[in-house]
This record gives sequence, C-alpha cells and structure tokens, in this order.
Amino acid sequence: MDEFGVTHYRAVANQRYARSGEPESIRHAHSRKSGIRLEVISALEESRLGREGVFAALGPEAQARCIADLGGGSLEISVLQDHSVLKTAQLPVGTVRLMTTLNIHGEMRPTQAEQVRRYLRALLESKLPTRPNLADGLTLAFGGQRRNARQRLHPARGITVFLR
Repeated sequence: MDEFGVTHYRAVANQRYARSGEPESIRHAHSRKSGIRLEVISALEESRLGREGVFAALGPEAQARCIADLGGGSLEISVLQDHSVLKTAQLPVGTVRLMTTLNIHGEMRPTQAEQVRRYLRALLESKLPTRPNLADGLTLAFGGQRRNARQRLHPARGITVFLR
C-alpha cells in the first residue's frame, strides 16, 4: 500500500471467508504480516459495495434499473430507481450451486441452457411476483466466479457484464 501511496483503504472479506474454517489465529497472523486489517462484512454490506462499484464504473449519468450479483452459491437481484434499491431478491443459486443442482458439467448445451432459464425464471417469479419494468434503463450483471461466468454467461442485448 505504501508503494502506491494509498493512505485510506478498506480491506474486506465476505461471510464465506469467515466460515472457511481457517483458524482465527491464522487470519490474525496474515493481518500482522501484511499490515492490513481484514474486515469480515455481512452479505448486505457486500451487496451494497458491489452496487457502489457498479455505479462508480458507470459514472453518475448512467441509470441502472437492475443489478444482478452472481456468486458461487447465490444470485442477488436489485431493482433500482435513481440509484436506490426498490426491490431485492436473493436466490439460492449461483454458478457452482446451479451447475451442481442441475448436474451440468462443462459447456452448456442448448437444452441445458433452456433448463437453467426455466429454473431461474421459476425462482425469480417466486421472489419477485410483480415483474419490474426494466425497459427504460441498463441491466447489469457482475460476479465473483469469473472462470465459471466467462464460460457460461453470454450477455444479452441491454445487459452489461462486469466480472470481479
């Protein structure tokens, strides 16, 4: 950090890191050795930071209407208006969990992609029974499972994909 002149920062890890089984003594040793204090944050804060990152990357003029945060075990959908969250839905499906649940290995065939689409649609309809109108803004997707997302996500028209 000193090498790059960074004086203010916030180093965070998600709840999965906290549950990783790594003993707290090892985490403290890493902090002492690196000089960086790692803060374990809630899923809510992780979601907020992800949205803020998307807003910062797009700039203040962009009007995002929907942000999808795809992880290994979950998918969070945030429906927005003027950078404020109107609705949110958290689905117990991420790239790893989805592929395991549907027994998909490697590249998806068209029939498997249709199976994923039907499965996700049913989950979304159960969590967001009133369909939001997303026609008047950007829909964005980002996720932490870069390798899986690169292999499996094909951006549709009007969707920008950010990979962490």
